[in-house]
Formats: sequence, C-alpha cells, structure tokens
Amino acid sequence: MLVALAALGVPLWLLLGWFAGGLWHRHDVTNNLPNVFKMKVRVVEGTYRHLDGNFSRTAEIAIWAHDILIIEKGLLLARNLHFTVADGLQPPQPADPDQVKKRLGDQPVTMQFKLDDGTIIEIAAAGETVKLAQGPFFSDSNESVSIDDMKK
Repeated sequence: MLVALAALGVPLWLLLGWFAGGLWHRHDVTNNLPNVFKMKVRVVEGTYRHLDGNFSRTAEIAIWAHDILIIEKGLLLARNLHFTVADGLQPPQPADPDQVKKRLGDQPVTMQFKLDDGTIIEIAAAGETVKLAQGPFFSDSNESVSIDDMKK
C-alpha cells in the first residue's frame, strides 16, 4: 500500500509519518486505556458489516462501554466496530484451537452474544482477560445475564 501511494507522488516522509503515527496510536491505546483486551470476533448467525463466519488472523483490541462492545480493527486501528449487545448467550468456554489459531495466549476462551438486531457474534479472548471480555453479561460464568435483568 505504501509503495502504491508513493507511486502516486505522495512524499515518502508523509507516508512514513502516517505509518508511524498509526503504530504509536495502537501502542498508546493498548498501554494507557484501562480494561482494554485483545480479542477476535466472528459472526455466528446473521450478518454484520466487515465480518464473516471466521475469526480474523490478527487480534483486535476491544473495550466495553456499558452494553456496547467497541472494537478497533486493522494494523493501524483504522476501523472501529460498535456492537450493541442485548444478551449474553454462551458463557466463557475453552476455544477450539483449530478456529482460534494465534495471538490470544495458550488458553483462549470463546463466548457468544446476541446483538440488538438479532445477529449472534462469537468473540475469542485470552484466558487471562476473560473477566474483561465478558463485559456486563456473565456474572458467575455459569448463566447468561441480559441488560434487562441487570436493570431490575
């Protein structure tokens, strides 16, 4: 991509500065925001823009804001995805090593969530960050809890 932009006449110093700024942003987000965790996401049922039925090869970073899961994707964290989650469907359980291949530690876990529009997503996270990854949905990891239940 950098070579293609350089061929269009964009100065090399500008391209390198853009790339360095993106890497610095990723470093800054992962090191300075509390409750950020690495994860992978896929769609199990339904459709969602920029996602398919497979976990990505790279790990994204995510954070929960109440019942909204915010994910920053891409090498330079250039794309934000926002998931408005209605229910937690499947509590944390060990991930299938054939599906979740790398970058989430030795014992990744998966969990499923139902979005407001009915789409079901599955996230995979490192075992040591499972408390952050479950957000407000799985209080004791044995049963699903919805936001409506928490308001009562």
